[in-house]
Amino acid sequence: MTAEDQRKGILGSLVLLGIGAVVLTIYSLSEGKYEVCAAALAVIVSVLASGFAYEVVYEAKASQRPVLSVEFDSTERYMIWQLLVKNMGGSTAYNIRIEWLETSVNDELRTIKPKDRDGDVVCFSKITGHDVIVSLPKNATFAIWVDEFYSFLDANKPASFLARLTFQHQIRGGEVREVFVPISLGHGRVLTYINEVRRTEFELQKLPKALNDIAGEVRSLREQLTHTNEKGKVSTPTTNKPSDPQ
Repeated sequence: MTAEDQRKGILGSLVLLGIGAVVLTIYSLSEGKYEVCAAALAVIVSVLASGFAYEVVYEAKASQRPVLSVEFDSTERYMIWQLLVKNMGGSTAYNIRIEWLETSVNDELRTIKPKDRDGDVVCFSKITGHDVIVSLPKNATFAIWVDEFYSFLDANKPASFLARLTFQHQIRGGEVREVFVPISLGHGRVLTYINEVRRTEFELQKLPKALNDIAGEVRSLREQLTHTNEKGKVSTPTTNKPSDPQ
């Protein structure tokens, strides 16, 4: 039984108890049994207080559970698609697995299994038995390189996917939770980048190599000039000045 099923069961029991107390209150008033009526009202107050208290405790526990999301991202790295799994919850998620579902609502709306640069279905690891994220702390992100920008869009048409994530809140024996995440890249009609920052950073990364190339050319030119000067000195004949007559 999941935590949500337990919550529904407890709240359902409280509601039934509250309804019974309301019926008893009405009956006792009609019969003039005021002591019973007072007891029934006390039960109603207790039920309401218990319900509110339980919701507070439940929400506090829920805020400490891991909350996962998955997406394809092309903004963090220039011209590269990454698969990002994020934990936005309050605790570590364990044994995270992903499954891609193929669905078809109609001829125009369907999801496919995304392919990576090797033509394989996108996964966490291609090593048998290791296609799992063992742990992902809160506020952490797991990222893998999928493919280059245009290659990924060309290989995945339509670019609509449905991911099923399963995970646990404990490393062993924890409840297995699942979440379904639809992903749509607009059938390939997406921007290469949403601003110039990533492209600027990408171009700036080329500066060290360009500077090294320039420095190499300067050294080479200096060596050539030095060699030319030394060669000129060796090949230039020396002349003896005539001595002055006595």
